[in-house]
Amino acid sequence: MSVTILTKDEEDIIEITLSTVPFSGTTKKAYWGWIGTSDMLVEAQIVVLQGSGEFAPGGTITADFRPGNTAPMHLYFVEQQTEPIKTTWYGSGLDQGAIGPGQVFAVIGIVGNWRVYRSSSKTQFSTTTQFRP
Repeated sequence: MSVTILTKDEEDIIEITLSTVPFSGTTKKAYWGWIGTSDMLVEAQIVVLQGSGEFAPGGTITADFRPGNTAPMHLYFVEQQTEPIKTTWYGSGLDQGAIGPGQVFAVIGIVGNWRVYRSSSKTQFSTTTQFRP
């Protein structure tokens, strides 16, 4: 099954086609990216975020927000809700912290089967970022 969604940002009309793919294997998918607004994501936006990867269940996930993020934006990280909630983010020795209310990253909600984290303000990172349980 596939679905086509038309959405619009401040400048362009964006066409997104989604197809279902059955899950097979022992890895879990995570997505990350940046958006100019702090709005909650919808499922169609999650799967088209700028980065994604497959990771071992229950472990650390490394996201790379650097490619293409040329101006400060709200950073989003999305993982399956069945994963343990991440409590710490780590970029480098001086660039790290807890995940939660009032921190650089916090969980902002659940969308379908996805847990959505967002940066508290617009920012740019110069290193990869780990999200750790």
